[in-house]
Amino acid sequence: MSKSIYLAGPITGLTFDDADEWRIQARTELAKHGIDGLSPLRGKSYLRMLGELSPECVKEGSAGILSTPRAIMTRDFYDATTCDVLLVNLLGATHISTGTVMELAWAYQKRTPTVVIMEPASGLHILPGNLAWLAALIDGEGSVYIVRPKRKDGISYEFRIQVTMTDKRMIDAAYQKSGCLGSITGPYARKNKPNYRLAWRWTVHNQQAALLARALHPYLVQKKDAAACGAEIELINSTLRQSGNIRLRTRSPEIAARQADLYALWERAQNLESLGIPLTLPPGNVHEHAMLNEAIGFRVSTLEEGLAVCVAILNPNVGADASLSK
Repeated sequence: MSKSIYLAGPITGLTFDDADEWRIQARTELAKHGIDGLSPLRGKSYLRMLGELSPECVKEGSAGILSTPRAIMTRDFYDATTCDVLLVNLLGATHISTGTVMELAWAYQKRTPTVVIMEPASGLHILPGNLAWLAALIDGEGSVYIVRPKRKDGISYEFRIQVTMTDKRMIDAAYQKSGCLGSITGPYARKNKPNYRLAWRWTVHNQQAALLARALHPYLVQKKDAAACGAEIELINSTLRQSGNIRLRTRSPEIAARQADLYALWERAQNLESLGIPLTLPPGNVHEHAMLNEAIGFRVSTLEEGLAVCVAILNPNVGADASLSK
C-alpha cells in the first residue's frame, strides 16, 4: 500500500486554480517517489466556476455533495488523521486559516509527522493565554513609549514597552510569559519618598517591543493605538537598518514626516483618544501566533524544501537535501 501525504493549506479567499496550483506541483513531485498527495480539492473541479471561494459559496446544496460544511469536515478530518505525513503550506497567507490550524491539531493528536511551510519566524513565540495576560498587565500597569532622543544630526525615535511594579513576582512573570523579551532592572527607590516600597522594572526595546506590540495588539484596549504607533515607527527604523540608511541625515523628508506624524498620533493616544490606527502587515506569517509551535514537527520556508523533507520521512534512502527532480 502506497504512502500518502495530506496537502493542507488555506483555500478560503482564493480561486480554485490558485488554491490548487501548489497542490498539483506537490502531487506531481510526490508521485515520482510512489507517494500519493491527497488534496482537499480532489473531486471538486466544479468549484472553479465560483470564482473566489468562501464558506458562503459552498453552503448546503449550492455546489456539490463534497462541498457541504459537514462533508468538508468529514473528509478532511479523515485525511488529516489517516495520512502518513501532513504537509501544510502557509506561504503568503493573508488571514488565519482556521481549518488548516484544526488539521494541524488533528495530526498532532494522532502523532502524525507534520511539515509546515512558512515565512521565516519572527522569533516571538507566546501562548495565546499569555498574550491576553500580558495585554491586561500593560493596559493596567504598563507604559507604551515613543522617545525622541535629540542628536547632532536630528531627532531619532525609539520604541519601548515598560512595566514598573513593587511586586517583583509580577515583573518576573511578565518576563517569562513574554518568552524572556527585554530585561528586568531594579530595585529602585523612589526619589524623595523614602517610605515607598522598592520597585522593579521590565523593559522591552525597539525591535522586540514592536514584535510584542503586534502580538498584543488584538488584546490591548487602552494602549492599543499607542502600541500601533510604536510598532509602525519601529517598522520604519527596521527597514532603514536593513537598507543601511539608519543614519538620520540620510532619511528622506517623506520618512521623517511619517515618523513625526506617528509621534503626534502617539501623543494624542496618551489622552485616551480612540484613533483606530491600523497596523501594517509585517514580514512573516499571520499564523505565527495562531498555533502552538510544539505542533510543528518540521518547519521550512519553501515548497521544495517541504516536499524534500516529506519524502525523506517516508523514504529513509532519500536525504532531505536531495533534489526531488533527480
